[in-house]
Amino acid sequence: MSKIYSVEEAHRIVDPGVRTVTALMGKGTGNEKIAAIIVEYEPGVEPGGIHYHEGRESAYIVLEGSATIMLNGEEHEIKAGTVVNITPGDAHGFVRIGTDGFRMIEVYAPLDPDMIYVDE
Repeated sequence: MSKIYSVEEAHRIVDPGVRTVTALMGKGTGNEKIAAIIVEYEPGVEPGGIHYHEGRESAYIVLEGSATIMLNGEEHEIKAGTVVNITPGDAHGFVRIGTDGFRMIEVYAPLDPDMIYVDE
């Protein structure tokens, strides 16, 4: 069922001192095939957790700040205005968050997590 709501009304998951994830669309909003979240990292965090997905595709749209992302064994600096396209099997994860923090929208499908961590 379609719906209209404000970002302020969306469900938030807070990991104090690390990040906040705001669920814009997904199973909780009645979507069955696609999800979108806002991810906001605190300044200077080193999240780690390099992983890949067997079936999920993602797009990261960077809104504010900067970060270093590991993508298939290579580090890349990303900042506001950058789009990162991640296809199934791509090993990826954030290595460092910039001194001003980091904010992005992630859109992904399918919804099933299928996250497989790799040795860093």
